Amino acid sequence: MPGYAATPLIEVPALAELLGAGSVWVKDESNRFGLPAFKVLGASWAVNRALGPAQTFDELVSQVAGRAGRRITLVTATDGSHGRALAYLARALGLRPSPGRWPLVRPSTGPAPAAGYGPSLSSAARTR
Repeated sequence: MPGYAATPLIEVPALAELLGAGSVWVKDESNRFGLPAFKVLGASWAVNRALGPAQTFDELVSQVAGRAGRRITLVTATDGSHGRALAYLARALGLRPSPGRWPLVRPSTGPAPAAGYGPSLSSAARTR
């Protein structure tokens, strides 16, 4: 995937001291592809399984482009980290956002975190 890099590791000496360990390292997933979570890695794997399989991201882009006559829509039940990741992938693959709207199980408390990434978003009332 363009822009992929190994997750940086950050040493946390204070935590190591607190735990009585020689050293403690944490993975920094705070900026994966400009998104504040690692979810894009799992989402890209799932999209490749559904639309591929492809060996490279460029190959997946070509496979999706080869299906130009078929409308492909990526849908998720969340507008959080995974929703942002899926919207990022849809845009990277050249997929258009859904012309309709699908319900998201999310209280209507403000703008959806995935807003601005291209998908159509709406909130759904809780059913329970």
